Amino acid sequence: MLRKKTITLTVLVLLIVSLPAACQTYGDPRRKIRARDATVIQGLTDVPTEFPDVLKITRCLYFGDTNENSELKKEFMQEFREKTGINLEVIYPPRTNYMQKVNLMISSGELDGIVNFFSTYNIMEAAENGTIEPLNEYLKDNANWNGMPEQQRNLYAIDGKIYGISAGFEWNSFTRSFRKDWLDRLGLAVPETVEELFEVARAFTEDDPDGNNIDDTIGLTSSRYWNLQDIFQAFGARLNNTGDMSIAWDPDSGVWQDSMLKPEMAAALQYIKELYESGYLDPGF
Repeated sequence: MLRKKTITLTVLVLLIVSLPAACQTYGDPRRKIRARDATVIQGLTDVPTEFPDVLKITRCLYFGDTNENSELKKEFMQEFREKTGINLEVIYPPRTNYMQKVNLMISSGELDGIVNFFSTYNIMEAAENGTIEPLNEYLKDNANWNGMPEQQRNLYAIDGKIYGISAGFEWNSFTRSFRKDWLDRLGLAVPETVEELFEVARAFTEDDPDGNNIDDTIGLTSSRYWNLQDIFQAFGARLNNTGDMSIAWDPDSGVWQDSMLKPEMAAALQYIKELYESGYLDPGF
């Protein structure tokens, strides 16, 4: 029997990587970006900072469509330019096969500026190919950067050279929702432990919570492991913010941990396996 564990709903948002690509448009992918103008952004720095004519950002758009809210996008670009003096161009390759598209843009020399990468492997590959340049010189006097934890600053360092900056390092909350009318109909309370959650999932699946006398309900659903992170954390095993990686920051110990190496991960996976095999977890999750 599983030990009684409280379900917690807070997870650490980890990293999508942002880094400057070093190739110029239609040029040799191994050529480095060269800034052309010096601009002082009032209120941000007293030291002249060199910028390209247009700062390009290539990133994945997670939600919505790139064609939505075009007027708001234009308004944002204009406001950003007025406040910073920087001309910003944002490029949104399709989310499907995003990295394949980015790699094609790099190999053809069409990509420069700041680029979202998704893994350390992508960074190592780009660094070895010479298509991105180290950021040490640009970051050494940056107060915001130097104020970050050393572990975070070295996340994407290779042989002492920093090739990437984490785009997010903040707390976020994942909230599990329940049909209150179903709970009331079955005389159940909102679950607070994994044992209680299992019973609610069973009852939602087997006890006709909608009262239509048809076997047409499911206990729990999820988008892969993303929406199961409260379960993993209840067992003491953390995932990253997308639920696709077991390496995550542990705020209790203050270090990065690979939960796949912990016995708690085996218990969490066994629990989810039992939910799935019992038919209480959406088979298409």
